[in-house]
Amino acid sequence: MAWFVQTRLFNFCNLLQRMWQFCFLLSLVFHCTLKLIGYLSKKTSLERG
Repeated sequence: MAWFVQTRLFNFCNLLQRMWQFCFLLSLVFHCTLKLIGYLSKKTSLERG
């Protein structure tokens, strides 16, 4: 019984770690995209003006 609980707990922790890594990656991509969009919009407004 204890082994079963331990295995379940280990799998759960593994899943949490994967989810955390995925969320971290997603936020990083989102941040970079926003920066890029800001940079591009600044560039185009400078070229226009």
